[in-house]
Amino acid sequence: SKAEAALGFNTAIAMSQGHGKPDLEFDVDFEFAEQTGEAEVQVSGGMKGDWTNAAGIKGFTLENPFMSVGINESGSFDMLIDGTILIGSEKIRAAADMVLSPEAAGLPTAFAFAGEINKLAFNTLANHAKKHAAQKGGGFKNMNAEFKDVAFAYMTPGAHLPADLEEELSIEGAGMALKGTL
Repeated sequence: SKAEAALGFNTAIAMSQGHGKPDLEFDVDFEFAEQTGEAEVQVSGGMKGDWTNAAGIKGFTLENPFMSVGINESGSFDMLIDGTILIGSEKIRAAADMVLSPEAAGLPTAFAFAGEINKLAFNTLANHAKKHAAQKGGGFKNMNAEFKDVAFAYMTPGAHLPADLEEELSIEGAGMALKGTL
């Protein structure tokens, strides 16, 4: 198009989780894109199924995560992960993006975190924490409270989020947003 040009291909990749664990399968896109005068090589993919103990974190499960890594002509890496986190039987959709730049010695120069929660009871959250971490004083006691229809975001300039989350929260480019019911 006038605004963007891209060339790429799609394939499937299996990634080993280690001895005795099933391989993770990804549908992966490799793409070279030019948009608004900036060129970027990007690898992105959606995983088939659930990733249990994701990134080696015990008790952390992602359902059907989407991940992308891009590098532009300045050498900056843009890494995004988007998926559904399981806390007990509750599902929380979360996305995070981080841009690492050579001019900042590889440190993050942009960051975004956003998500959606349909319903999450405090007791479910407290039980999940008790299961996976030692808490002083036994942690939170029973509370009859829950979050409903929550959407949240924090985004610095230069970071990106999935378009549906940016639209849901009316956030463009940078800012903070929160909506929901307690």
